[in-house]
Amino acid sequence: MIPHHKIEKLIVDSKINYTFLRPAYFMQNFTTTLHDDLVNKKRIYLPTGNAKFTLIDVRDIGVVAASILSNTSQHINKSYELTCKEKLSFSEMARILSDILRTNIQYKSPNLISFFIAKREEKTPTMLILVMIMLHYLPRFQKDIEVTDWVEKILNQQPITFDQFINNNRKALTV
Repeated sequence: MIPHHKIEKLIVDSKINYTFLRPAYFMQNFTTTLHDDLVNKKRIYLPTGNAKFTLIDVRDIGVVAASILSNTSQHINKSYELTCKEKLSFSEMARILSDILRTNIQYKSPNLISFFIAKREEKTPTMLILVMIMLHYLPRFQKDIEVTDWVEKILNQQPITFDQFINNNRKALTV
């Protein structure tokens, strides 16, 4: 449903040079889209069930992109799935957040109707709710996801972990 694959196919078919960066779930979603529930309600409220997600800090994406742009010839017509080394469910993420932030963060996975109604009551735009459903509900039905080592290979350093992200953003995650 997300148009990325169709866009990539059009680019490949056009025969122009490309480099595709395919980032995992942004850690920064916790300081943006998920922030209000996390800080004000001490919860993660998403219809993810027990699905596992790979994560990536957008800072790693930026550094990878800069590295590729400074040496484009090595990356022509390549694709990179960018993840950290962890594969976590939102239940596990809530536990990690709770431990590091020293507060109890609950995880609740509502059904789609409850999720939609709750987000509409919060005045979340319908299109954003639909995107959130696509990003959080549909992974329940996908094959097992994999972590990759592209960040490490391209940068010669480990990607930022979820723990590091939380520690780096402690203030934003508690205010």
